[in-house]
Amino acid sequence: MSKKIGNFAELKFQLIAYEKGYIVSQPFGDNAQYDFIVDNSGILSRIQVRATAASTGNGYRISLGHGSRTKTPYTVKDIDFLVAYIIPIDSWYIIPVSKIEGKKSITFYPQKPKAPFNEYKNIWDMSSPAPRRRSNMRGGLYEDANGFQLRFGPITRRFKDKKSASKCLNAMREVHALSTFNR
Repeated sequence: MSKKIGNFAELKFQLIAYEKGYIVSQPFGDNAQYDFIVDNSGILSRIQVRATAASTGNGYRISLGHGSRTKTPYTVKDIDFLVAYIIPIDSWYIIPVSKIEGKKSITFYPQKPKAPFNEYKNIWDMSSPAPRRRSNMRGGLYEDANGFQLRFGPITRRFKDKKSASKCLNAMREVHALSTFNR
């Protein structure tokens, strides 16, 4: 990826994320493994933006990894989401790092409905990074095969959709904050 293409993709990402209501921060210098930190209602996610303008046959390949000489694949210790921008078709893929961990490159096939990663095409959801342990009273959402599980202290509840689960979690956090404020 040339510097010009990379800068273009990063600027466009910032603009779209801002328009969608995210708060976008950028680390100082080039020392971080990620390009941005995105704040989604208090949930912080580390974002790495990659882009391509060239097709490889019927797909678009993006190289992954960090480091100057030998590329080290990204892990949950480095980033939470890979954001891939396919310039010729103006499509974005927001992929949890757990889906690309250990890979040095991935290829996108946007014209094939059942191709890998198409479930993440133009879905701007950066609220569920790779699972991390959190304190019980902060609570959290966890995705599994049956939908979303909300955990908050001793309370565990299941939801089929993320939006309902997020609303419930935010309400529980507000109630908890108010109850601890009056002590």
